[in-house]
Amino acid sequence: MALSSIFKAQNAKGIFVDGPLGGNNAPGNVTVSCGNVPKRVSIIHELGPANAADGNHITGAKSVTVTAAAIGGNCYWLPWGSWRAYWGQLGAACSYFVTANLTGCAIYVSGTATQPHIVHANCAAGEVVEYGNDARAYNDDLVAARMQFYGQLAEAMVDNNTIPSAGLQMLRPDDYGARTSEGYAVPVCVFGVKTGGNWTIYYCVGGRGGRGLTRTLFPAFQKL
Repeated sequence: MALSSIFKAQNAKGIFVDGPLGGNNAPGNVTVSCGNVPKRVSIIHELGPANAADGNHITGAKSVTVTAAAIGGNCYWLPWGSWRAYWGQLGAACSYFVTANLTGCAIYVSGTATQPHIVHANCAAGEVVEYGNDARAYNDDLVAARMQFYGQLAEAMVDNNTIPSAGLQMLRPDDYGARTSEGYAVPVCVFGVKTGGNWTIYYCVGGRGGRGLTRTLFPAFQKL
């Protein structure tokens, strides 16, 4: 199946993505808070060329398997890692971009449409927030911890000139979880398509029966 039939603005199917983890185990180089607990985060430049192809059959949904490519490739790939922020800058080498599915991570995109900077950041808030006897209070604490973490991390990456502040858009768990009550929860896929030299970044939230909702993340953010 051509990537153009999977990665598109009108996509109405959930997209499961299977790809390699980040290979850089650099120590944490910036400190931000998660639930008021200081955490060291590794900011790692690891956007690279890859090959995306049809993955295992999943009833009603779409599946993509990504493998790293030393040169060439048909897409850019951005991995993820616990308490890490992987980033890179899209360019002209490929016409598609994809990153690992989100289950609590955040995506930042900023800069110009021709060469946007993109970040896949992880906050393992469950390691920090303690569970009491109230599930609703625990979930509220998780949301607050992640919001604090992702807000501070974005500021830190702008302050240290890793990413520009211009045009900054963020996709956080509360954004892609906005319609969980309607059955839209997993998988959460973020992908990009370059048309006429300009990149558009999308996010797709899957639901029961393989259905999905696709919205624009960058350059203009659309709510789910």
